[in-house]
Amino acid sequence: MRIRVVSELATLTLMMMVVLAHAGDLSAPVAIHIPAQTLAGALTELADQADLQILFPQELVKGLRAPALSGNYAPGEALERLLEGAHLEFVLRGRDTVVIRALHTSQSAGEDL
Repeated sequence: MRIRVVSELATLTLMMMVVLAHAGDLSAPVAIHIPAQTLAGALTELADQADLQILFPQELVKGLRAPALSGNYAPGEALERLLEGAHLEFVLRGRDTVVIRALHTSQSAGEDL
């Protein structure tokens, strides 16, 4: 009985490690199905579907729309497609957290120095 419990715990631990290894991976393709909608809604759906935390101020995306996106995409590619034309960019903070911010131009990038 004790061997069976240990075996089941080992299996569960291994399964959790596999899930954690894939959580937040921006390069591994995942099935994405997001209808055309507000950018805020599309980013929230992408976060759910790609197992990411996507942080953004509501004011930054207010009034912006995102195109429909359906297929197998790496989460980074999906983000690029959703943000296309919005003058926004994303930066990765940690393993599974993405921050959306205003696109830095070469002039504003020089101001950060």
